[in-house]
Amino acid sequence: MRLDHGSIYSNGSIAYVPQVPWIISGTVRDNILFGKSYHPERTCALPRYYLPAVSRYADTVKACALDVDISLMVGGDMAYVGEK
Repeated sequence: MRLDHGSIYSNGSIAYVPQVPWIISGTVRDNILFGKSYHPERTCALPRYYLPAVSRYADTVKACALDVDISLMVGGDMAYVGEK
């Protein structure tokens, strides 16, 4: 990166983190949870801190605004993505 014009002021460190997309062959859910078990039906019985995979899944879907995309996919979050 280069500065074309203007100024940059920083009181801390700056990092460049490229965004190279990648997915594993599996379901959308697998790509979010990376092997963690997922049991959303248990969420009402246990406190949130007991369910890190459910929390991680919900937080990721929300942060990436995937709820609409997932709802439009045949199979929802169990849709297979990646190489077949």
